[in-house]
Amino acid sequence: MTRIALIGPPEREELQRLALRLEERSAEVVVVDTRQPAQIELSPGDERACGVSFAGVSGVYVIDLGLPRPRVADADGRIDLAASQRALAHSQASWAAWRVLLERLASRAAVVNPPASYDVHGLKPFEIAHYRARGWRTPDTLATDDAAALAALDPRGAPHGWIRKDLVGGYGYTERLEPLASLDQARAQIGEAALMAQERIEGDAVRAFVITGRVLVAAEILPQGYGEVDSRRGSARVRRIELSGELCEQSKAVAAAWGMSFAGVDWMRGPAGREWVLLECNSAPMFVEFERRTGADIGSALADHLLRRARRKAS
Repeated sequence: MTRIALIGPPEREELQRLALRLEERSAEVVVVDTRQPAQIELSPGDERACGVSFAGVSGVYVIDLGLPRPRVADADGRIDLAASQRALAHSQASWAAWRVLLERLASRAAVVNPPASYDVHGLKPFEIAHYRARGWRTPDTLATDDAAALAALDPRGAPHGWIRKDLVGGYGYTERLEPLASLDQARAQIGEAALMAQERIEGDAVRAFVITGRVLVAAEILPQGYGEVDSRRGSARVRRIELSGELCEQSKAVAAAWGMSFAGVDWMRGPAGREWVLLECNSAPMFVEFERRTGADIGSALADHLLRRARRKAS
């Protein structure tokens, strides 16, 4: 029986759905619960994390490593600098340990996605710079901890305004960045950590799911709240769409650039589809809600992919 490890919190719907699809295919599922302390152990004959052994595992899917959040706020929302520095050091140490474990597993098992691809999630400015270097249209972006640089943002450079994001994806929501009238306002925006200011793109969010070099499904995500700039917040309408051949090819190229055999590639589609702007590539995209709304069986495609790769690796 093929043994597949799923790394992430058991309450995550993607883990539950994928476990079900794997079990339907007679695979043995090993859940590595990252709500528990990592406690990574490497020995000549075994690897362990979160109290679970990877013995006999020939396939691994990384959903969420459960790394500590690097920013700590008090009850009033103010960043606690000392606590944040300790949390950052803990997060970096945890990530280093996971990276060693996953690289070792990748030498004998199929790991989706490979450890080298995870830096995309934690280094958003680097990701944007990579796309720019390839000539792909991305939002104008400034990553800085310099209040003067933030205050000098030219409103004319972003006709629809600016938004702010964390440099590490997934920890917070995208917010509007209102025009800054003074250096003090810029300092207040930055606080004790760098941020990423990005040109706001007027249009519709679109996600394309890429697996094994093909676009499985694409859907537009339309927030129901007026003026909302983050489609993850509140309710949204998800509608399946067909991408042009050119957009399919570029979505596949984006995933391939990071060595991701499964990915969610995010776009913004301008009015009337006149312009497509590349936002980011996700190595463990949420897919259960997309399945509900579009009818696409993403979980089965991912399970088949994991099992094929695991069997090839074991042979």
